[in-house]
Amino acid sequence: MTSFENPVGVAEEYVLCITTTDSEEVALRIKDSLLEKRLAACVSILPLCTSYFWWEGEVEKAREFLMIIKSRAEKVDEIRREVLSLHTYETPEFIVLPVIGGSVKYLEWIDSVVSGEENE
Repeated sequence: MTSFENPVGVAEEYVLCITTTDSEEVALRIKDSLLEKRLAACVSILPLCTSYFWWEGEVEKAREFLMIIKSRAEKVDEIRREVLSLHTYETPEFIVLPVIGGSVKYLEWIDSVVSGEENE
């Protein structure tokens, strides 16, 4: 078995959703809600990245918390609604990336968590 697997249809089934927040408090609130509702199997929070971006005609710099949300494609609309409802930014980042391959055991674990089959 190779370390990278590309099961048929994987790109249509699994996603990574990415957002950033201005505080750990907001990131933890979003994480708690997504996991409690089983919209995501895992939420990684990377502390204090630096973002540079255009905002209102100026290049801005901000210290942010990067969130990587691992889930299934059919949960994206619910994840988006939840993230946007808890977010404090006027225009929050919400980007969805398809998963084109990965560990079959990890992908099966995502299935079991978001379906509620995994024991709490």
